[in-house]
Amino acid sequence: MVLTFGPVACGGGQSEAESAESSSMSPADARKYLAALGHNQGNPPPDPTSMEEVLTILRTDDVRRFEGATRFTEGLQGAEGLSVRAMIELMTSDIYATGDRLVTELGRRLEAELKRLAEKQESGIALTDAEKADEKALKERHDVFSQSSMAMAVLAREHLHAGGALAIEAVKQYPQSQEGYRVAAYYYLLKNDWLRYDDMMAPLEGQDDAVLSYFVALENLHRNADKEDCRTFLQKALEQNPQMVRAQALLVLVQDDIDGRYDELQKLKKMKPDHPIVITAGAMIEAEYETSQSVRNAMADSPSEK
Repeated sequence: MVLTFGPVACGGGQSEAESAESSSMSPADARKYLAALGHNQGNPPPDPTSMEEVLTILRTDDVRRFEGATRFTEGLQGAEGLSVRAMIELMTSDIYATGDRLVTELGRRLEAELKRLAEKQESGIALTDAEKADEKALKERHDVFSQSSMAMAVLAREHLHAGGALAIEAVKQYPQSQEGYRVAAYYYLLKNDWLRYDDMMAPLEGQDDAVLSYFVALENLHRNADKEDCRTFLQKALEQNPQMVRAQALLVLVQDDIDGRYDELQKLKKMKPDHPIVITAGAMIEAEYETSQSVRNAMADSPSEK
């Protein structure tokens, strides 16, 4: 049995073959699939009625109101209008990309366990009833993770493309606008285009806020492969803006152990119970944590060797 898991959405050097694989799902199908899992359920919230309200939506990463914020800003021109629309698209892409990366990682763990069970059967050893039940549950969860990863990858790319076009236009039309450089820097950051990212960050030198701290965190993760510095700047971003859901979601992804990942997941659940990571991967993370706790307790209760 050969099982393969979906590619990373963006910021991961995706090949043409991988892109073709996930492009078999349309954006409409992707949204429909995630909605069926429980993403963004309930009545849609009202559209914002002022730019101040739109900026609050962005500051709090209120994903369910992004669509309404986009409608409100569609007719707005000027640097602010283009930049806000670009930021909405890029934030949406980022949220889906983070979810895709985590689900992909967890999916590979499922593959490893399914491979172990398959190799046991191939060696002539029959599975126990409990193992057969586990195998069935693992296959079902793997299918959900695989489809979820593909859906989030599709939507991440769709919004990245839309946001990038707006960001580039903002810089082109309004070269003196700081906001244009911010969204362009975000776009190139998500694409791992480091030369252009550095160019867009140069005019922002000396500034310090939650968004820029988050940018540095992402840069440390994808450019420098430094999870520790990534976590440091994510914590800084959350100190600067405690409502920054993107930073908390990324903290779930970049933990090195199940204890840390579980703790950060609980924080994310409090901030955003319907976040894609919570809905898609939350149950598996919590199950892994409970298993690890049971093993530790059993080891602690066992008599020590003399």
